[in-house]
Amino acid sequence: MMRAEGHSYQSIANALGLPMGTVKSHLQRHPLPLACMNCGADFFRRNKRQKFCTPACRVSYWNSHLDQVKRRAYYNLQCQHCGKEFESYGNDRRKFCSRACYDQARKRPAV
Repeated sequence: MMRAEGHSYQSIANALGLPMGTVKSHLQRHPLPLACMNCGADFFRRNKRQKFCTPACRVSYWNSHLDQVKRRAYYNLQCQHCGKEFESYGNDRRKFCSRACYDQARKRPAV
């Protein structure tokens, strides 16, 4: 309970009269369950960065919180057909700003 309240290993050891190493090893062997950020279900972490109980909960959370997603792979490119500047996310090898420009460059009728 003391660890859940935010007490340090040393303060718990002092309160219980135990060595700090004993408290630390016990708490590492018996971790507290965490609450999933999406559904609130209790789960035990498999790694330090885990915040969700299942991959489905993780995907559901980030799809509903797109404003919090840190997108870093934006590229400013120039269309090879019309010369217009456009922004591409995740692909720095795009050549055309749209499907219509691609079709016109390849002399295909637009679909």
